[in-house]
Amino acid sequence: MYENRVMHLTLANEQQCFVEGCVQIFALHITAHRPPTFVVLSPNPPNLMTLALTDLDLYITGSISGQLQLLPPIPISFPVAGTLSVKAVRVEVNVVLDLQKNNDDKPYIRTVSCYIRKGDISAKVENMGLITDIVNFKYKDEMGEKAHEVLQRTVCGNVEQIVEEEFNNRIAKLPNVLSVKEMVQTFVVSDLW
Repeated sequence: MYENRVMHLTLANEQQCFVEGCVQIFALHITAHRPPTFVVLSPNPPNLMTLALTDLDLYITGSISGQLQLLPPIPISFPVAGTLSVKAVRVEVNVVLDLQKNNDDKPYIRTVSCYIRKGDISAKVENMGLITDIVNFKYKDEMGEKAHEVLQRTVCGNVEQIVEEEFNNRIAKLPNVLSVKEMVQTFVVSDLW
């Protein structure tokens, strides 16, 4: 399921503003990835489960354009355009899920929390001409923080969608009474992870 979903993640356009001006970030897409080394689903009593995707890499590219006033004492804005590259390596995604019942007493899984921790997430601009190095040096921390925020929002949003589409749809099909054999056939599918 990871392989099938990761290259189709939808990354929303963003706007990043600084004291010196604003840039729009658009056409973001995943250019490469390495699947997680470990995927662990563990119980967390009484009705919680923790899903951990450990040691995965994502490489994202997008375009940027905007206006920046690079020399604040001089009130002249320069148009800027280039490429944004985001590298997220050795990342761990942690998702806490719980099992609930709806009004019809049917079980469903709900995402309680989702966050990205560990790993190295960095961003840099390319192809901005003479100001490329200046922008990378001056805004390195802000670009890294924004990349982490966008990556977490995107990955966690897609995790919620996967839980709904893949797991809750299967749970909804379960009869009120079922044998262990039927339960295994419902949930043990080779394309899950």
